[in-house]
Amino acid sequence: MLTPIREDSFLTIEMAVEQFKLSRVVLKKAIREQRIRTARLGDALILSQTDVADLAGQIKVDRSDFARYESEGVTLAEATRKYGFSHSTLCQWIGQGHIRKVPNSKGRSRYLLCRADLEYARRLADIKGLTPGKSLFAGQ
Repeated sequence: MLTPIREDSFLTIEMAVEQFKLSRVVLKKAIREQRIRTARLGDALILSQTDVADLAGQIKVDRSDFARYESEGVTLAEATRKYGFSHSTLCQWIGQGHIRKVPNSKGRSRYLLCRADLEYARRLADIKGLTPGKSLFAGQ
């Protein structure tokens, strides 16, 4: 539904993606759910900047949100199944330092992956979208 918005407070979807670091998927879902007011300017769909800013504030993610999982570990195979990331993606993130290893005192694996880091990555992926060739952790 198109709702009138002030002319001086609008963004295109591309501007919103760039300025607020939100994925197109998240923005389009919010538009469908009528959480962002829209209007047409010629052929372009424009979004309320205030609504986009509110949405971005609601879905801000901080690593400290997952501190309660710091001492918990997950095997690589378990992380692949539970969090939906590929084995190679997780290995890349481990190498880049985004996913930390924690010692494993029980079991056959020499190390486990930090559950707090995995929960954080999953939340980021849900918000920003996981796009091939783009870093999930850019700007974090």
